[in-house]
Amino acid sequence: MNSKLKDIMKAGVIPAILTLLMAVLMLFPELSGMLELRLDQPLRLPGCLTGHLVHYSWRHFALDATVFLALGTVAVMHGGVKRFLAICVTAMLTVSLALPLLSPELTAYRGISGVDTALVAAAAVYLLKDRVITVRFVALATLLGILLKSLFEYRSGISLFAGNDLFEPVASAHIIGMLCGSVVAVVAIFKTQTEVLQ
Repeated sequence: MNSKLKDIMKAGVIPAILTLLMAVLMLFPELSGMLELRLDQPLRLPGCLTGHLVHYSWRHFALDATVFLALGTVAVMHGGVKRFLAICVTAMLTVSLALPLLSPELTAYRGISGVDTALVAAAAVYLLKDRVITVRFVALATLLGILLKSLFEYRSGISLFAGNDLFEPVASAHIIGMLCGSVVAVVAIFKTQTEVLQ
């Protein structure tokens, strides 16, 4: 097995374990209901963390988990497990706190799409410092695309990609996730540059 494939498999261990946990939780719908985030109690444990790990349907899980596994692996490869976990926990807690303010019509929340969006945004912010102008343009277009898509969905209530299912995508969670991923990435870049200068 070549070394690049080994590196990818090694980096994917933690995201794969979390994805497997989400799949196992799908087998217990009653438990998923108990673990969801109740928006009248956004700081209640374990819901403020576990609400992101449970999903409304297998389709919802498949959409969220595919992105999470792929981008989580990329995040670990390029920033390490600590940075990956920092992005995840920051997005989980911030989404849990902000949703009652931004989406007061909701009573409960499930899904890891806010964290997925944080992972996409963090990757895009890292790519903004690339020397190749095309890479920077793609990174900027990605951030702008997330923002415009999320704002459109937030204002219109129309989902662009998820379609109709037992769940309705929560655009405010995606906006919050984008901001969280961007902030964690900027802090990490600033910290790295400061360490290099010392």
